[in-house]
Amino acid sequence: MGDALDALALRRRVLEEGGGFITLPAELSTTVGHEEGLIGACTGSTGVYLVARVREDADTPGPSMRVAGFLVARVGSLTRMRHAAKLEVMVDRAHRGRGLGRRLMEACIAWAEGEEGVEKLSLNVFADNDAAISLYRRLGFVEEGRRPREYKDPDGHYRDDVLMYRFVDGADPR
Repeated sequence: MGDALDALALRRRVLEEGGGFITLPAELSTTVGHEEGLIGACTGSTGVYLVARVREDADTPGPSMRVAGFLVARVGSLTRMRHAAKLEVMVDRAHRGRGLGRRLMEACIAWAEGEEGVEKLSLNVFADNDAAISLYRRLGFVEEGRRPREYKDPDGHYRDDVLMYRFVDGADPR
């Protein structure tokens, strides 16, 4: 339950920043039970739930660790989608730009390379999230498509959705 509680708290913190994800803070209905279920559902050939922990306070002795990021990769449940895993990544603001997201993504790629049947990793990202897009490109992801004005912020501002993917074997489809 510890990871689920901490991951849910991180999810709330990231959403409260107000711009990186589709879900608005007031719309988050996930409970600790739901997060535990997601962690349990993402095992083996159905996916992976990776957690990055960091020491809360360097001056505090002992194993005081908290979740600073997580990555969920879910394999499609339908027969024609079982070769592809859809990713969701969240990293605490205080730990962005320090390689934590990269390490989570690299661990996911390594998982996929060792998981029989998983051939493709895919994700969605807002078109204005330059840092994330840059990271994904460095890891071999390419843009698959773009959905213009797919999302509309409460202030009326539209945002494009960028679909990106990477074949597990690293093959360049172009």
